Amino acid sequence: MAQGEKRSVQIDLLIDRADKTINLCEMKFYAKPYQLTAKDEKDIEDKILTFREITKTDKNIIITMITSKGIGHNEHSDVIQKELVLEDLFC
Repeated sequence: MAQGEKRSVQIDLLIDRADKTINLCEMKFYAKPYQLTAKDEKDIEDKILTFREITKTDKNIIITMITSKGIGHNEHSDVIQKELVLEDLFC
């Protein structure tokens, strides 16, 4: 990134909790379990760094994936700390 250039990221949902924890949520809608890629993993890590840099927060950040059918667990899915499916939200 060039000097003076501002970094930006898109965050789908933030839940700022009273226990000094923030759920940084990614949302994906797919007909089958979502398979994270190396690019997804890097993008999520960039979001955390950018969010911390801009907000100066010292709160714990939990990466939460909200999907229609869950995630397929692979070498990139360890970046996800909490997983929710749509049924969890509407039961």
